[in-house]
Amino acid sequence: MRRMSAIPALGKFAAPSPEVVAACAERAAAHAEEERRRLAPARIAAAGIPWRYLAASLADCDPAVARWASLAAEGRWDGEAPFLLLAGANGVGKSHQACAALMALAPSSTLAFCEMPEVVEACCADYGRNADREIARLSCAGALVIDELGHERATDRTAQWVFNLVHRRWKRRRPTVVVTNLSTQELLDHYARCGDATMGRSIVSRIGSGSVVRLEGRDRRFSAASPGRAEP
Repeated sequence: MRRMSAIPALGKFAAPSPEVVAACAERAAAHAEEERRRLAPARIAAAGIPWRYLAASLADCDPAVARWASLAAEGRWDGEAPFLLLAGANGVGKSHQACAALMALAPSSTLAFCEMPEVVEACCADYGRNADREIARLSCAGALVIDELGHERATDRTAQWVFNLVHRRWKRRRPTVVVTNLSTQELLDHYARCGDATMGRSIVSRIGSGSVVRLEGRDRRFSAASPGRAEP
C-alpha cells in the first residue's frame, strides 16, 4: 500500500493592513482616472462637434451650465432626467456652451453632437429606411447635444423621429443637452403644425424635465464680424 506524503501545513493568512488597502485603492483610482482622461480626446474627436466649438470651456459658461456638467459627470442631476435645455436668441452662445458641457463629460462618456435638421435629413435618406438606424445611433451615445431643435421640417414623420430620440434618452436617463432659439410655446406651435399637438407636448415636457437655462445677450456673430457685415 502506497504511503501518502504529508501535505505541508499552509501558513496562516494575514490580512493586509488598512494602509496597504488604502494605498492599493488610491493607485487603482488614479489608474482609472488616467485611463478616462486618456480616452477623452478620442471621444471628443469622434463626437462630430463643429470645429468652431472645440475650444469651448466651462469657464466661459453660465454657472447653471457648469453645474449641470459637474452633476452629470457624477451621474447626478436636478429634476426628473439629466436634460439641459438651453434657450435664447440667435448668437448668444447656446451651442458654444452646449459643446463645453458635452466635452466636460468626455472622461466618463462617449459623446455625440447633432443638429436636428441634419438628423431629419439623414433619416429621410433611402426613403426613410435609414431612420431607425440613425435614431438608434444617437440614442445610444453616452452624452448628446441636440442643436437647432425646432428648425427641422414640420411633418408627422419628423415629429415622430424627434419624439423617439428624446423619449429614448429620457427613458434611459442619458445626459442630453437640447439647444433651441424657440420659446416653449413656439416649439408647441411648431409640432402642432405637424398635425399632432399631443406629440409636441410630449417632446417639450421631456426636454424641460431637467435643468432649463435661458441665455440672454447680444448676437455675438454680429460683433465678431467686420463692420457693416454680419458673420454668416
